[in-house]
Amino acid sequence: LVPTAFLLIIYVKTESQNN
Repeated sequence: LVPTAFLLIIYVKTESQNN
């Protein structure tokens, strides 16, 4: 199971790449 922090990092990373 992945920690919430890891998911948050991925989310911010994708947001940065999208924008």
